[in-house]
Amino acid sequence: MQEKPPVVGTVGVVDVSPGAMNVIPGAVKLGVDIRSMSKVARDSVVTLVKEYIDVIAGKRGLTYTIEPIAQDRPVAMHPAMIAQIKEAVQSSGVEYMLMPSGAGHDAMHWAESVPTGMIFIPCRDGISHNPAEFAEMDDIVIGAEVLDKVLRSLSLAETKLVSL
Repeated sequence: MQEKPPVVGTVGVVDVSPGAMNVIPGAVKLGVDIRSMSKVARDSVVTLVKEYIDVIAGKRGLTYTIEPIAQDRPVAMHPAMIAQIKEAVQSSGVEYMLMPSGAGHDAMHWAESVPTGMIFIPCRDGISHNPAEFAEMDDIVIGAEVLDKVLRSLSLAETKLVSL
């Protein structure tokens, strides 16, 4: 099923008991993360997954519990901040792309209080939030330079407002 915007699910934790290769597990705990830029799309997939779990458990005579840990609301970054970052990147002359982030960053907690945006740098093979994550030093430096340009631009804008 293709949702628009997309919904991404990750099983990042698997705890099997007793955990022996030749023993059918008596209990399994899964840590499942389902995200989307759309709360409606995410919630529809969560409902569908729960329905499938219920059907499968019923057919196999299994019991289960679902313990939601977090259901963070997707947060959009501020258009003016996105424009500031885009301008800084363009003035650096590097290739870029605008992209959403489904990950829960600190920025999502600031977004309701202050104009917020994020700067990402390329990681080898697109892998991030993983021990295999690697970024080239040149890309890290460019990211820091873009951040510097954005902060200087915001600082100048604030200084102009204060001096009026």
